[in-house]
Parts: sequence; structure tokens; C-alpha cells
Amino acid sequence: MKVKVDFAELQHLQTEMGRAQSALAHGSKILGGTPVSSSHGRLELSMGHFTWESSSSFGNTMVGQSCEHAHSEAYSGVTAAMGAFSDTVDSDAERLKLAILLYRNMDDDNAEKLLQATRNGFDLFSAHLSLNGDPGKNAAQAAELQKLLGLAGDPTHGNTIIAGDFNGTSGPEDPNGQRIRDFGNQGFDPYAGQIHDGQGGTSASHRPIDQIIPRGVGTSDALRWERGQSDHDGQRVDVTLPAW
Repeated sequence: MKVKVDFAELQHLQTEMGRAQSALAHGSKILGGTPVSSSHGRLELSMGHFTWESSSSFGNTMVGQSCEHAHSEAYSGVTAAMGAFSDTVDSDAERLKLAILLYRNMDDDNAEKLLQATRNGFDLFSAHLSLNGDPGKNAAQAAELQKLLGLAGDPTHGNTIIAGDFNGTSGPEDPNGQRIRDFGNQGFDPYAGQIHDGQGGTSASHRPIDQIIPRGVGTSDALRWERGQSDHDGQRVDVTLPAW
């Protein structure tokens, strides 16, 4: 049976996926705060001494303590479930983006075959690029980025993750920032590794030169590992493979 793709329907689905991602991100942000339950207490004066009797929003009875424990477990479970669901939706959104790229660049049957062939795995590239700064170094780094993009290939290569110390940012202030952003033209997400914790990047000078650039897979928000004896902080992104 010949495959026929309705691009208008795919675009609508992509829009709805974006709305779902935004809603889940908002919900995760709310759940990431302090649980609703709070502690309070009563100050008493007895025989010239002050005492503090504490209790939770559920009271300090045995039943109240049981409710407090159940609330805490439920809150942790819902938070974990929300995170897992968010990662799954993100993986589906990235897979859909890759599918649309394939359907646009080849006939529908071949695009479908490629999607099926690449559904259960991914290619992983680890890179440590040259320093930039002067024109000679900038040119060397540019050549390395071009080679890396060639190795990773176009969307027909399917799920791919590129990670490493690029010694350069994706920002406009960097001489090769545009080349890093150009990975987006091949279906990659050049911004997946950005950490939003207010501490800047992961290098010793807090520049965001360590990159994680995925294609076709979902990624969680990037987290920082303290550097210890290294000159860079660690960088963690959990990857979710779509099931289709």
C-alpha cells in the first residue's frame, strides 16, 4: 500500500505537540516548587518556659501524620510521572520534526522506510574541538564543525546525538556560533544542552561551550554536575527514544 502524507495534518499535529510541551513545562515548573503541605505551630507559656508545639497542615494527630505521609508520597509520585510524561512527549515531538523533514525531502514511501529503519537506536558522536580566538584558530574550528556535521549527516541518518567540548558557543558573539546553529538545518536541536540555573556555562569561565545537540530523540532539561577537580562542570541530559 502506497504511503500518502497529509502535510497540513502533520503541521497541525506539530502545533498541538508544541502546545502540549508548553503545558507540561508549566506544570512541571509548578510541581518543582515546595509541596502544598506546610508546617505551623503554637507557642505556649507554661511555668515560666516557652514551648513550641509543631504540626503540619494535616494536624498533629496520628491520622494527620498518616495524611502528611500519604501526601508526600503522592506528590513525589506525581512529580516523577509528570517528568516521565514530559520526556515522552518531547521525544514524540522531536521524532515528528524529523519525520516532517524526511517527508519533505523524499517520496513518502522512502521516508516511511527510513523512519522504520532508524526507530530503535541512535548514533552518538563525542567531540573536542580546537580553541578559537584568532583567525587561524577560528578557521580550524570551522573546518572541524563542518566535518562533524558531515559525519552526523542529514535527516536521512536518523536519530543522532552530538556532545562534547566545542570550545565555542552557539551565540552571535562567537566567531563560529552560526555554524553551531546551522546544525538546526539538519534536524538537530543546538540548544538542548543549555543549562538554566543562573550559573552560566560549564567551563571554568562560565561560558556555555559544552554542547549537547540531539536529533530525533527527546531530551530532559540539562543539569549541572559540580566540577570537583576538573576545569569544567559536568553536564547531564537524559535521552528518551520515541517508540515509533
